[in-house]
Amino acid sequence: MKLLLPSLILTMFGMAVSLGQIAQGPATGSVPSGVIVNTDNFLSVDSPVHGGKAHQHPIVVPEPASGSVIRPTAPEGSNLRNLLPGGSDFPPPPPPITIASFAGNNVTNGFPPDPYMAVGPNHIIQVINSSFRISDKAGNTLKTIQADAWYQTALANPGAFDPKVLYDHHAHRWFMVWDNENSSTLTAYFLVSISDDDNPLGIWFNWAIPANVYGSTNSGTWQDYPGLGYDSQAYYITGRHFGFVSGYFGNAVRIIPKAQLLGSTPGSLTWTDMWNLHDLSGRDMDGVRPAYVYSFPNEYYLAGPPSLSGGSYFDVFRITNPTGTPSISCTAVPVTAWSEAQNAGQLGGGTLIETGGSRLRQEPIYRDSSLWMVHSIFNGGYSAVRYVRINTVTNMAVEDVAAGTTIRPWWSTRTTILPSPSQDRRIPPMSTLDTCGALHPIRRDSAPRRPFVGERGTTLSLATTATDGVITWVPPSILPTKATSGF
Repeated sequence: MKLLLPSLILTMFGMAVSLGQIAQGPATGSVPSGVIVNTDNFLSVDSPVHGGKAHQHPIVVPEPASGSVIRPTAPEGSNLRNLLPGGSDFPPPPPPITIASFAGNNVTNGFPPDPYMAVGPNHIIQVINSSFRISDKAGNTLKTIQADAWYQTALANPGAFDPKVLYDHHAHRWFMVWDNENSSTLTAYFLVSISDDDNPLGIWFNWAIPANVYGSTNSGTWQDYPGLGYDSQAYYITGRHFGFVSGYFGNAVRIIPKAQLLGSTPGSLTWTDMWNLHDLSGRDMDGVRPAYVYSFPNEYYLAGPPSLSGGSYFDVFRITNPTGTPSISCTAVPVTAWSEAQNAGQLGGGTLIETGGSRLRQEPIYRDSSLWMVHSIFNGGYSAVRYVRINTVTNMAVEDVAAGTTIRPWWSTRTTILPSPSQDRRIPPMSTLDTCGALHPIRRDSAPRRPFVGERGTTLSLATTATDGVITWVPPSILPTKATSGF
């Protein structure tokens, strides 16, 4: 018990640490206006295969994991479960039923193509580095628009990349953000779009807001690989700051109060920045992610592991008063120990696929006093997927399970909490003998806390359909409620 005391003290009193110790700011900035755009005014044009400008995400080498003062809740490997075909730790349940399968956008603009999806009441939006596609839920393409043409309305000669899109169920709007960086002019922007209702066809508002600033002060940096989250009050954009010439300058979060986006015209847009995020131990937070908040807590959440080559805890950042003068605090939550995930092999060998290590690659989900998040970890041979559920009231990890095999790595994970509520983890595996595959495990919240009991694998071709989308519908005998926003 005495050995656990330091971690318990840090967990209980982490929120008392002042803003200056874990972030700089806040600072505000603004632009005077945006522009009105209409999807009807753009040609529907598919992206050329492997066309456009290449973009590679800069790599930040994690710090050594030694010296952590926070003890894990369990030793490394103790939460690992086997997913080997024919030898799973859990018996297979009835599989889900695929109701629609359709081709995604062409792979383009470097590797990975940064595909992302969002689902609304009646539509789906897919984004890749060069374009976004609007489909109905049967997979029929309604519009494919080139990103640079779309944002030419707000910024001259844009070079949009690193897209994110979400459907905001609070405001019944679609929201997109893309990066734009020009090392010749030393300028960078977030290219922001919001629809005027829940139908993505028709009118949107576009803004180009500087991303080479903290508030309104030039930072000499640009932001890579944005994270995009939301709650009922605001949108939250995180980014990794890099110098135009060289250097890594840490992670930042931008808060955009939502009310100013929901009017009948695209007027002035004001934001608040906090930057140089660190945790209670002074560890860098490369890849910290903003949450999708489905309910109405009195605080907003960012989360992720520190930038270490392994670890024993996750950090949960809390933002209060986001639409006024925000403040930020941090809590360290002990979890099962892990080591850094390895890069993935590919068919025929050759160059390894850079998978982001053990950083969060997708946004956490908040629902019913819990944060759900997924990342990859080392499993002794390849890498495995691990999900963690953190109770934000007790600041404890109430679920912490890893799963994988010793014959292939698992990576690029995403979590969706369905309205049931249920749990959805989608994990593509890779090995030197396989093409890319997808696993869509589901369990009901009322079911025993056993992981990965709704397994179903689907093989996709990495070269030609890396951004294909699959919608699955699970029969009422497994899930009582159909999801409209889970993908």
